Amino acid sequence: RSSLNEKGFLVDPKNGREYDLSDAKVVASCSLEDPVISDNLEEGLAKGTIISAVWIGDHYQYLIRTEGEEDFLANSPYQWNVGDIVSVDIAKEKIKLRLKKDIGAYVVE
Repeated sequence: RSSLNEKGFLVDPKNGREYDLSDAKVVASCSLEDPVISDNLEEGLAKGTIISAVWIGDHYQYLIRTEGEEDFLANSPYQWNVGDIVSVDIAKEKIKLRLKKDIGAYVVE
């Protein structure tokens, strides 16, 4: 299991290699069922406008865009309208992070 050292570098326990991830760009993802959509704009981690709504038989699938142009795709049994401003909340343990670049780009020499 990797860990951070006193310099803040990620250390690979298999080979002792250090990685500096301080400026790393990541992609965050989760299951489509994990985001919770609400009309209470204060309770979510982000707020945005519903720009697409599709009925998929037993639930809706929404595309929500924030002012910063970040997109959230979420399933919900509840009906919202295109143009509605909503909050989106995702439990932190449900979020998976992946580096945009290969880990080799962050090796400390």
